[in-house]
Amino acid sequence: MRAEKGLKAIAIVWIEARKYAVDDPRYSGYCWAVNEVLRFASDQPGMLWEVILLILNRDQSEKTVRSVGAGPLEDLLIYHGGSYIDKVIERMKKDMTLKIAAKSTDITDADEKVREMFYGNLT
Repeated sequence: MRAEKGLKAIAIVWIEARKYAVDDPRYSGYCWAVNEVLRFASDQPGMLWEVILLILNRDQSEKTVRSVGAGPLEDLLIYHGGSYIDKVIERMKKDMTLKIAAKSTDITDADEKVREMFYGNLT
């Protein structure tokens, strides 16, 4: 329960951070959540997947959805695609918001099999 509350807070603050340019002074109050999501990308893919879902559940605005696709989702598939591609594809079949986010994802650096599976299910 405590971890879930922490992830929810990260998701909320990450969404707020996306409202400002990195050089905007207001961004500094939110950048910790962006950094936390980046850390998840390197060593906690399960937390990254959960925060992706929380963000998309909370905010389906075009800016947020595209930011998820070009950021956390892209990182998940590039660095952990072999373990997460099936989950992502299954979720995209049920969740149009995730599918829209996926259209902003560029995984040319991902494993070839992951790329084939992902792009084959994107249409």
